[in-house]
Amino acid sequence: MTASSHAYARSPTESWWFALRGRFARHPVLRVGLPVSLVGLAVVARIILGPWYAAPFIPFYPAILLSTLIGGRLSANIALALSLACSAYLFYHLSGSLEVT
Repeated sequence: MTASSHAYARSPTESWWFALRGRFARHPVLRVGLPVSLVGLAVVARIILGPWYAAPFIPFYPAILLSTLIGGRLSANIALALSLACSAYLFYHLSGSLEVT
């Protein structure tokens, strides 16, 4: 094979993905706004799916994953905390005590 038959192999840092992550790294408002909006969409999706849906936490996984991939560790932690808080408050009927029955 000749050198001209191979496709040009770009560096991974030249991709649009790294440009997007760099843009989010420079703007802290985007790093916080992204997980809040994605978890909000996951809550809406969970409400639309209703109580008959067998896996109640599935809509939160893509929100956490996308927050991690685009925003980094801070966005991932915010998305995880918001997902836990929203799911516990909205979808579990807690009695208010820590007693195990």
